[in-house]
Amino acid sequence: MPGNPIGLPGIAAAPGPDGWQKLIYRRSSRWASLSGCSAPSGVRGVIFDMDGTLLDTVRLVSAAWEFALRSLGHRVDPSEIERFVGLPASKIAEAFVGPSSSSSLMELTNLRSRYLEEHAGEVRAFPEVPEVLAELRSLGIRMAVATSMPSSIARLFLDSARLLQLMDAVVGGDCVERGKPEPDMFLEAAARISLSPREVVVVGDRDYDIIPARRMGSFSILVVRDAYCPTEKPDAVIPDLRGLLRVLGRSGGGRRSPRRRRVERIGSAPQPVRLKGDRGRMRER
Repeated sequence: MPGNPIGLPGIAAAPGPDGWQKLIYRRSSRWASLSGCSAPSGVRGVIFDMDGTLLDTVRLVSAAWEFALRSLGHRVDPSEIERFVGLPASKIAEAFVGPSSSSSLMELTNLRSRYLEEHAGEVRAFPEVPEVLAELRSLGIRMAVATSMPSSIARLFLDSARLLQLMDAVVGGDCVERGKPEPDMFLEAAARISLSPREVVVVGDRDYDIIPARRMGSFSILVVRDAYCPTEKPDAVIPDLRGLLRVLGRSGGGRRSPRRRRVERIGSAPQPVRLKGDRGRMRER
């Protein structure tokens, strides 16, 4: 797993643009965010990563890679593969079998794609995702998916999860020459929904979603659904997609909500949290 530059376990504050503070804490391997930030005004679109962000497919994709690698005689640990889900196929193949010829890589990806096509009916969105996307659609927010998966597989997955009709564009790894963490697919997604990088936010669950957002000048949001420890600093951290509406200031009738500190509650009884600038006062979460 990547290192932990923000001092977990415990509590750490990281400064963001315009003086706001992020407070990130970890308890019992669960993450939450306390953030006073909002996305910049003028945001008109959202570009989503797919696996692990919209869809609960990380284990399925890992199983597909395990099938492909074992079919060609490579012994792999499925839990190790999960760390690489979301990266281009060439990088995943290199991580487990070393540099591959184009024919070997094609054989691997064909086996992986066959497995994914056969199991596409198992694809499900995370529980809150359909409602959040429908809300964004009703507010006129343009939406796109940028994924390392081939666009045909991405559309198949999104259709199985009943999300495809909510998307204005789907950009797969086969649509650009350079994959993550280069910004090419996110730039292509922004272009397809006719917005500039400054007019979109990028939402993903791994560092290689945050890095391209920063390189293209977009506001970045990290969804932390597990014990993943990022090495990059996003502009905002949320525990699930419901937090996106609050970061966009669109919760409650579509009006921008005022900037204020807010807690995404995870766990049982609230415990006091000291906020920077509160002059010794304690607030409950």
